[in-house]
Amino acid sequence: FMTCSKLSRYKQHFQAFGKLMFVFFLLMNASSIAQTCICNIHTTPIDTNNYTVGPNQILCIDSGSVYSGKLSLAGGVVCIKGTANPSSVEFIPTGGSAGVIRINSNGSLSTKTDFSIGKISLIISPKSVLNIAGDLKLIVNGSSVNNQGIINVRNNLKLNPGCTLTNNGNITYQTMQNNNGIVNGSGNFISSTQINQQ
Repeated sequence: FMTCSKLSRYKQHFQAFGKLMFVFFLLMNASSIAQTCICNIHTTPIDTNNYTVGPNQILCIDSGSVYSGKLSLAGGVVCIKGTANPSSVEFIPTGGSAGVIRINSNGSLSTKTDFSIGKISLIISPKSVLNIAGDLKLIVNGSSVNNQGIINVRNNLKLNPGCTLTNNGNITYQTMQNNNGIVNGSGNFISSTQINQQ
């Protein structure tokens, strides 16, 4: 028969298993949101509106849309399926993070000046493009870029301590200044300065 001590152990195992399944569910749900972009805000085909994307909000710049307004990320998710040419991008950390920008396949994001990434995760999917008109700067501890597509940086690539750049695609830039940031991946880093000197 089952003793009290055995019952207690079974109860502890069951509770631990339940906690693991709950964490697994949360991770799978977060991954699903990031990949499928189930959005609750959508841009119009030609959109110049200003958007502030807060917690529990997912903004889709839809396929076929051209977006050119001001974008403020304040703890939400921006999913770019079309063309994003924002007039400016602002990062407002909420609860420790400003959120996520994901450029889906066949999507593009182009900046008009330097792109200083502060406390966000930036994901560039395969067959997508990020164009930076100035420097690409990972400046705040905890900022990350995960590139599987193409990043074109007109000027310089800069990483500060605690920032992570994972490159499994192609990144073109003039010079790279790594101030104890984390760089990994098996993609190509292409210096336009070196190309011009050849």
